[in-house]
Amino acid sequence: MGIFSNRLEARSTINGYPVDEFMRLLGIQTNNTTDHRLGEVTFFTCLKILGESVGKLQLKLYKDSGDKSSLDTKHYINRVLRRPNPHMTPSIFWATLETNKNLTGNGYAYIHTVNGRVDSLWILESDRVQVWIDDIGLWGNEGSVWYVYTDDKGNQYKLTSSQIIHHKFSVTLDGILGISPIDTLKATFNSAKAGQNFTNNLFKNGITAGYAIYYTGDIDKSGEERLKAKIKSLGGGSANVGDVLPLPIGMKLEKITHDLVSAQFLELSKYTSQQISSVFGVKPSMLNDYANSKYASVQAEQEAFYKDTLLPSLVNLENESSYKLLTKKEFDVGYNFEFDVDTLLRADFATRIEAYGKAIDRGIFSPNWARKQEGEPPDPNGDQLIVNGTYIPLSMVGQQYVKGGESNEQ
Repeated sequence: MGIFSNRLEARSTINGYPVDEFMRLLGIQTNNTTDHRLGEVTFFTCLKILGESVGKLQLKLYKDSGDKSSLDTKHYINRVLRRPNPHMTPSIFWATLETNKNLTGNGYAYIHTVNGRVDSLWILESDRVQVWIDDIGLWGNEGSVWYVYTDDKGNQYKLTSSQIIHHKFSVTLDGILGISPIDTLKATFNSAKAGQNFTNNLFKNGITAGYAIYYTGDIDKSGEERLKAKIKSLGGGSANVGDVLPLPIGMKLEKITHDLVSAQFLELSKYTSQQISSVFGVKPSMLNDYANSKYASVQAEQEAFYKDTLLPSLVNLENESSYKLLTKKEFDVGYNFEFDVDTLLRADFATRIEAYGKAIDRGIFSPNWARKQEGEPPDPNGDQLIVNGTYIPLSMVGQQYVKGGESNEQ
């Protein structure tokens, strides 16, 4: 297996972090606020949404011939598409590649070949890959791009561009490496961390708890403890709800409030969330923010998410996969990969049936095509295209009223 032959030992790190440390970075099994970006819930949610959106789409192989495009289900590469490697489903593979791209600006997958054929695809941790541009032709052709991967044991492997699927962030300065969105969001993460610390401290100390006792004179430490215990016994517990709290003469009790609204915490948190989501193109409704959304606008937001956010990423993956996973001959004759976005844009049943009816009635698709979309078996007579028999070309409009080439009008 080449660079993966020595990876049978128990996995002790994730993205360069020890497993326990990585869990803490996600806020799991710890009560402390993490300094790491993954501890910010909006950022993590954006990664999750984008990864899952790409992961649930199926990559298919098509062959274009003139104005006709047909699905090729007999090509050997379909086996790799159904199972990229023994440890990953295609859903997990593409979601992981997308997550690495959004996390670091660049996602990498190693193309393992056997006898000139693609045998499997393997995710490479982005922080273990260095990209080199050979300006002087030291390793081959001048201007060629090389990828250097360092494994867990420090061994380095030099890989050609044809051995790597490079999925890069859409913002890039040289066309080779994508810019990490983390660099843009550093200040935002610091604000989010400070806000989360503020909230955690409030919960830790009790958001509504806390009283100040005003009195004249000095009380030693033991006297303070007895006074606090006495106040708690008189005013604490459900039995004392609504009761009158007696206080010694000269003492005043005031409740200390922590008003999140007056501190503008909610507004700042919302602004921080909007900043993070805007970098990734994730719509507010996808983050459960429906303050300014209605049903129709939510649908429009979902369509905009596909067109404005997801489509550029999918096109990049399609183009990269077509160029790297196919032979030059296959690429030149019109083979290409496309993601099946029907699952993403799938409408409700009534809308789908209405659309199928219009497409069949106008001879665009056959009845069997529509049956296949709904998982139904084909009909023996369902492959023929049909149209409404009353349709006529524009050039013939009015001729139905003419007999023998002359008008029926006298």
